Amino acid sequence: MSRKHRPKSEPLHLVELSPEKMVIRNRQGETFTFPALDFSQKKLRLNDTMNLRQKGKRWFVRFTLNGKRLERATGETDYDKALCKIGEIIQRELQGPPITLSEFAKRKYIPHAESKKATITLEKEASKMRFLLRAFGSRKLSEITRADYRRLHA
Repeated sequence: MSRKHRPKSEPLHLVELSPEKMVIRNRQGETFTFPALDFSQKKLRLNDTMNLRQKGKRWFVRFTLNGKRLERATGETDYDKALCKIGEIIQRELQGPPITLSEFAKRKYIPHAESKKATITLEKEASKMRFLLRAFGSRKLSEITRADYRRLHA
């Protein structure tokens, strides 16, 4: 089937979820099977409806995992490639980033910023980062929400 005239939003339905495989079906009735998801460490509740959406040229997958509504970029501009990444994205969400904001700042952000940014920009961003670290430094990245950030600036 030609993907040239694919709609900007494609509903997907979870057909089967087991330790062996995950099967989803699109609107046209095509089924896609993904390898086993490792959810042995966590209790997994994945809603039976997902959505593959196109924003600009990129595709995003929207799903609800353990009661939390998530939207993640697939990193793809091609529908078929984006569809193939769904299992990988859900698996990555199950593992979650195990680091806190403080660890992220020390290990990733500060070294990157020091090597790539101008001194004046670095000074401005360092001030902002200190503010964020006081508020969220001990929290895991996956636990910090936009609502938390908005409350901080309210």
